[in-house]
Amino acid sequence: MTDLGGIRVLVTGATSGLGAAMATALAEVGARVMVTGRDQARADASAAKLGSSAIPCQLDVRDER
Repeated sequence: MTDLGGIRVLVTGATSGLGAAMATALAEVGARVMVTGRDQARADASAAKLGSSAIPCQLDVRDER
């Protein structure tokens, strides 16, 4: 993957599964990653694992209609 230093990325569902894998891969190549999840504590924990390039954010994009 190319160096993504200076690029900002928003990854939804980044606290587990494919979202977490994508956030990890992007952070490893230098992207600044906003880690989102429905639960703030899980977003905080996921961001902490990625280091200083990650920003945790509670975000729920479900459509509950």
